[in-house]
Amino acid sequence: MQRQEKIELLKSLIRIDSDDGNELAVAELLATVLRAHGVEAHLDPYGDHRANLVAEIGHCQTDRVLAFSGHMDTVEQGDKPWHHEPLGAEIVGDRLYGRGAADMKSGLAAMVVALIELKEEGRLPSGALRLLATAGEELGTTSSHRLERAGLVENVDALVVGEPTADH
Repeated sequence: MQRQEKIELLKSLIRIDSDDGNELAVAELLATVLRAHGVEAHLDPYGDHRANLVAEIGHCQTDRVLAFSGHMDTVEQGDKPWHHEPLGAEIVGDRLYGRGAADMKSGLAAMVVALIELKEEGRLPSGALRLLATAGEELGTTSSHRLERAGLVENVDALVVGEPTADH
């Protein structure tokens, strides 16, 4: 992927209002981008505007699975004034501002880019690399439990969670 395409992916994610309970549009965007680059992506829709997204590259019939995990929902906007438009995806210097930019739409974008670039470069893992993009993390992790019940984590050897820590 070209640099500008990566930036546009993140800006598009920031512009989606994805309060808890409204993650379907994020899942659909990510699925569209992944599929456009030859990566199979499956939506797990439930409720009116909710869905998980699962994508995988590599040797998918293997026992070796590394998973990337990230959530698509954001916290509510709140009543406090914002210095930048919450859904504006404004770039100032070398920073992009908007709701969910750090927690965790940039992490999701990075994971999607990693899958795409590994596939396009023919650098597929000897096992499988699975993306688990979930809804509902901010209020109860309901979707993570849904993926667990579906058996999508039982063969995962290691899990990389792209969540920022200590607000950094």
